[in-house]
Amino acid sequence: MPAAVLLPETVLLVPGASGRSPVLEELRRIALEAVAEHLAGPWPVLVLAPAPRTRHVAEPCASLAAAGPGERFLRWPPPCAERGCAHTAGRVVPGAAAGLRLLAAAGHRGRGEVLELGPEPPAAEIADQHLLVLGSLSARRAEDSPRAHDPRAAATDAALAAALASGDVAALAALDPDLLGALDVTGLWPWRHLATALCGHRPEARALGGEEDLGMDYRAFAWRWAR
Repeated sequence: MPAAVLLPETVLLVPGASGRSPVLEELRRIALEAVAEHLAGPWPVLVLAPAPRTRHVAEPCASLAAAGPGERFLRWPPPCAERGCAHTAGRVVPGAAAGLRLLAAAGHRGRGEVLELGPEPPAAEIADQHLLVLGSLSARRAEDSPRAHDPRAAATDAALAAALASGDVAALAALDPDLLGALDVTGLWPWRHLATALCGHRPEARALGGEEDLGMDYRAFAWRWAR
């Protein structure tokens, strides 16, 4: 039975990425436990992450150089280093790179590929695969959020969290790009493409918890569905 772990898209999941001040420790614990339970093993895992355009990367580089933190500060090494990656090709968006490091830290020993997702639908079939799905709720929910506060954000976040917790693929497949784009919801395209691929399925979904910090509502979910 395929499974998906749905997590916020943030490099701050990687210990050391925030410098000397630890953040999101509860979310990191939840993420490690969820991946260990649902995805760790010898099988392949496809990482879905938001990006400007859709692109499949079969041999991804998990460098976080583009996000700023130096490698010497990060406590989860890039899994691509095991195959002698020189960080010159196959670089993926920082959120996907963090997801690849999370997979390795949680014990996944199979192949990890990345599907960066923009508005264009993916050519790859994803409904039969184990997935790590990365995407965040609004970056405009509060005065201390990364982006300017928008009064629509909190209610939108609540509706999205309810759909993700219940596996409501109809609601997620119909997400409004204009509204979610205005609210800086990075989960828009990963969630919408996932739900579209699973139309006709009824995922068993559950909320795993999360934490509110840095002006964001970080939540985690797990899905399973029959082939």
